[in-house]
Amino acid sequence: MKYTMSVLLIMLIVVEVGYAQQRPPLSKWRIACEVGTGAGLGIVYGIGGGAVCSAFGEDLDVLIISLCVGWILGNAHGVYIAGTWGDNIEGSFFKTLIGSAIGFLVYPIIGSTAGATIAFNMSRKYKSPPAGVMSLINMEGGQTFLSIPMIYCQGDGRGSLSHSIDLLRMKF
Repeated sequence: MKYTMSVLLIMLIVVEVGYAQQRPPLSKWRIACEVGTGAGLGIVYGIGGGAVCSAFGEDLDVLIISLCVGWILGNAHGVYIAGTWGDNIEGSFFKTLIGSAIGFLVYPIIGSTAGATIAFNMSRKYKSPPAGVMSLINMEGGQTFLSIPMIYCQGDGRGSLSHSIDLLRMKF
């Protein structure tokens, strides 16, 4: 019994690791939305930061810093919102923010949006396993992972029950 429970626990860990490593497919439309929303919110947050700073009568250096911080935060927030919109996808806001800041240091304005987009898409994953992955062994996009297989039971109306289990799923 102990051996069986250990094997089941290991299988659940492998399944969780397999799903965590599997990334949702990228789409040009989603990336364009991430870039556009990031740049748009970067402008809004940058202007907001500048307005708050100028309302307190700070000097030019503080105004420029607040514009830059607003731009970096707005880019990260916009990319994160567009990247997690709707689908079963989540990502790391912290990594998106770090990518935005590093991108800004490398190449201000454009680098911030590009860094946030790259960082978000490197950290994105499924919130829960995709519905189509229900075989014991799954091969897709050069990755192989295990999952708990779906067991199908169907009655034929005459009192007998048929069972089937998907053991292997390959997607080319």
